[in-house]
Parts: sequence; C-alpha cells; structure tokens
Amino acid sequence: MIVFILAACGLSRSAGVADWEAGRARLQGELDLAGAAAAFERACAAGHTQACGSLALQLQDGRGVPHDPQRAMVLYQQACDQGLGVACMNLGLMLDGGVWADLDPARAAGLFLLAEKHYKSACEGGDLQWCPNLGTMYELGLGVPKDLDRASAVYRTACDRGHATSCANLGLVLRERGDAAGALALLEQGCVPESPLGCGMLGQLLVTDGLDAKRGITLLEVACTAGERDPCSVLAGVYGVGMGVPEDLARATTYDERACVLGATSACWIEAQVSLDADPPRARRFAELGCHAGDGEACGALGLWLTVGHGGAADPARAEELFRAGCRMGSVGACVQLLERGIALPLPADRELQVLRAACTGGVAAACAKLPAGG
Repeated sequence: MIVFILAACGLSRSAGVADWEAGRARLQGELDLAGAAAAFERACAAGHTQACGSLALQLQDGRGVPHDPQRAMVLYQQACDQGLGVACMNLGLMLDGGVWADLDPARAAGLFLLAEKHYKSACEGGDLQWCPNLGTMYELGLGVPKDLDRASAVYRTACDRGHATSCANLGLVLRERGDAAGALALLEQGCVPESPLGCGMLGQLLVTDGLDAKRGITLLEVACTAGERDPCSVLAGVYGVGMGVPEDLARATTYDERACVLGATSACWIEAQVSLDADPPRARRFAELGCHAGDGEACGALGLWLTVGHGGAADPARAEELFRAGCRMGSVGACVQLLERGIALPLPADRELQVLRAACTGGVAAACAKLPAGG
C-alpha cells in the first residue's frame, strides 16, 4: 500500500509547533517511535493539524503505539476536514484498499478529489512542500487519471520556484522518458540538505546506473538516517546483493529493519520470510508490522502461522480476523483461507467475483462452487 508521507512543515504553526518538531526529530537518527507518537499526540491536542495526521499514520501502522486503525481514521478525517490533503489521501487509500477498514470505493473517490483540491490549493498558493504529492497523484494515477505531462508540469513549476524534491521527482520522470542527462542534472539540483529524499533519489540513480556507487551509497545513508524509508530499502538491497560494495547481509538486515519500522511493507515481508525457519517469533513480529501497514499477503501468512502455532501460541480466532483483513486488502490467498472455512468473503460483489475466478483458476474447488453459472 502506498502511503503519502507528511511533509516537514505544518499547516498550523500557531499551536503545538514545538512538539510537532520534536516528534519529527524523533523519527530520525536512532528512531524513537514511541517518543514521536507522544509528541504528535501533544501537538495534535494543541491544535496542530499536521501532527494529527502524523499521529494517525503511526496509529494506522502500529508503529511506536498500539495498532488502532479506527482512531487513525478519525484523526485523518479530522485533519482532512481542516484542509490537510495528505490526511484525505491516506484515509482514501485505507478505504479504497480495505486496509483495516471496510471497502468503500465511493467514499475513497471523494477523499481523493479532496486531496487533489487541497494539494493544488497549497501548491499554487506557495506552500511548495505539497507539490510533489500533487504530482505523484498524476504520475501514478492515484484517484485521478494518470497523466505524466500534468505531473511533470507540477514538478517543473515547483522546481523552478526552488523546491528541491520537486526537481528530483521531475528528474525521475525524465529518466523514465529516456533523458538520462536531463534526469541527472535535475536530481543533482534536487539534492540539498533540506531535501534528504531528493538526495536519496540521486543516490539510488548513482548506484543502480553504475555512475558513482560510493557517493550514491553515502547519499542513501544520509537520507535513510533522516527518516526516509525508501532509501533504507534501497540500501538493504545494495548490501544484500553487493551492488558496488561487498555483500553484507547483516547490514542489509539492519537497513531492512529500519525501512520496515519507517513503514515500508516490502521490507517487513522480506524480514518475515528470511526469519520463517531460523527465528519464527521474529518472522511473526515482522509479518504483523507488514500486515498492520497494509500488506495483505503478510496478513494471510501470519494467519496461517497463528492457525498452526508457528513461532508462538496458536490463535484460530485471531487467524480468522487476519484472513478477513488480508482478503479485504487484496490477498487471494487470504480469501481462499476463508472460502475453505466456509466463511463469507468481506468484499463487495464485483471484487468477490474477481477473487472467485482467480481462485477457481488456481484449482480451489470451494471458489469454483461459488461461481455463478457461466462464471
């Protein structure tokens, strides 16, 4: 699941700003997730809109605080109502993807339109930190028609006005379009101290394209330390396969763990899988982190492990809850577990039919039996 990260400055700086900044600082360096959540809680209570969104993100994933998606949804809606586009987007993604919530595509669509409206208003009004979020909506087609030209225009305008991360995003679009020289120039422009994410993008390009692995890894490490999850994931891959550096599985694991606790579901799932036989309790912990953050496959796998007691006590009731969650998130495997137990799928009719067809094609008799005639 894609989750939009909250930018560095709040919409409201009149209240709770010190706690908001303290919370941001705790998501860097050594990572104090509990301390960050506590600071965001105080700032949110004082009326700092973006702190409420940051707290919701931690509650949604269960990072540093108990997993509480229902409260996360309430906080997202509250912040969305106050004009925070990223809160509208993240709530929309929860409802559209069934991430610990009932699927509600219609409500999600409305939230995506609100996110676009708030991003556009902020970006065009000079609050450039939100321009990359708006551009990403168009670039990936998140709740709006996919439109690379429109995304490029948003990035270009913000870049020309001095927003470094927007320059880096535009660079990646140019790279995708085959303009390697233009891409590199923009990524260099986007790597400044106030934009660790831009430096991470440049670092990844330098490593993966074989341009300057040493510098690229240094930039990735700076970005990872600054709390950017994707550069941490890239570093895990770099050390895991020895790309420009000697292979170092211990360092790869360290970076995967950090990426996971920063919200990268793929990193959580990697660590769960590599620990499955050697350290089953650890596998369960990382699968749970991934599941909470929206990885339906991790939910389904964790449900199976809880069914048989792999890595800890068996818990069939909790396993069923995880199968339901994973099924809503799009895991056919989790849905199959429900079908084989005779449990109705928690899906609207159109999505249920898609799952039944896929499962039947895969040889699941219980799915075939539920397909309508002519399936």
